[in-house]
Amino acid sequence: MNPDVVDKKQEQFNLKWVNRATSFFKKIGLPYSIVPSYQADPPGTFFEGCWLSAGKLHFCPKRVQVGELLHEAAHLALLPKSMWNDLKPGNLEVETLYGDPGAEAWDYAAAAFTGIPFFVVFTKGFAGQNWDILQLFDLGIHPGIRLLEEGGLASPFPHMRRWFVKDSDLENSKVVEIPKVIKSPKKFDNSLDMGAYTQASSKNLKQLHELASEHLRQGRLLEAGELLHQILQAQPNNAVALHDVGAILYQQGNYQAALSLVTKALQLEPNLPSANYTLGNLLSLQGKLDEAITSYRKSLSLKPSFAEAHYGLGNALVSQGKLDEAITSYRQALMLQPGFAEAYYSLGNAWVSQGKLEEGIASYQQALALRPNFAEAHYVLGDALVSQGKLTEAIVSYRQALALKPQSDWAGVAHDKLRKLTG
Repeated sequence: MNPDVVDKKQEQFNLKWVNRATSFFKKIGLPYSIVPSYQADPPGTFFEGCWLSAGKLHFCPKRVQVGELLHEAAHLALLPKSMWNDLKPGNLEVETLYGDPGAEAWDYAAAAFTGIPFFVVFTKGFAGQNWDILQLFDLGIHPGIRLLEEGGLASPFPHMRRWFVKDSDLENSKVVEIPKVIKSPKKFDNSLDMGAYTQASSKNLKQLHELASEHLRQGRLLEAGELLHQILQAQPNNAVALHDVGAILYQQGNYQAALSLVTKALQLEPNLPSANYTLGNLLSLQGKLDEAITSYRKSLSLKPSFAEAHYGLGNALVSQGKLDEAITSYRQALMLQPGFAEAYYSLGNAWVSQGKLEEGIASYQQALALRPNFAEAHYVLGDALVSQGKLTEAIVSYRQALALKPQSDWAGVAHDKLRKLTG
């Protein structure tokens, strides 16, 4: 996949949640300033595109990650307003009044309030252990919970009575013990009955997973993610659920986080076909084709009827120039899943690369019969028809492709080809 396309997908996904966080800041009255993309971060900035200075949160929506944005906002909110003007990038003595545990708890409460998915907020960012941090919240043992509740901000967590620390809070006996710099999480006994919690949460585990799987099949990724999150509350080491969340992140373009979860799933259950398949996809994106092929083949050794793995293997083989083997893989995928439009499209590309235009055109037409709005298939069909001298039909294909995706990366080239054919 084109790295520019990958970056664009990640940016669009993140920007959606950054915009929601911005609306949240406005609603609660947190002062902020949006800076342009070209403005450089000041010295001492901890998170890219986001810093605290002169009593405000400054950020660039296109460069900051939403989890990191909320984390810096938390440090501002958890500091008495009398200290806001002392803020500057890198001034940890001021910024960490409640410490990172308190800020993480504020982040979690903000995610619950705004509807920003927890696994989005805690996917990338502070300390590089955010999935583990999220599990601490699920189990009710994250140290920040006690900090916010004892400070009078949350009751009961994650319900927030107020979002900001007051100067008067420092006189409260429950808060006065909080040091200005918390170097390690505050320890306390976990009052949760873990056995009862796990038993209660596991009762409908199978039903939850079946429902999550249905959401995934229908493309309802956020709904699936929330159900999988419930499963992981009860079984933090459920390899299938860990993989499925990783697969969601993969589809959303968050490849680094996806790789982390899929790797963890495979450490727990090395013979999980779906995890080996997704690992193959991630390795292919990194250009590690030999390793990707090994993962696809392991997936297929465990589940020979896995059509998507045959398809992924075919794509990796094409990238290595092994067209005959790729065609075999695509055909196997189509035998198992005759309605697989993408496999017909890729098979058509392989045929055309071998100079077999008739076979290629037939495959493209099969893909379009299954999915008439498949813009890329219309476009490459136009190319194949031009090679056959069927210019009138090619014009129709190019026009259909452009009507469906006028802003695609290939649109400019398609317009040029169309102009040459139409004069």
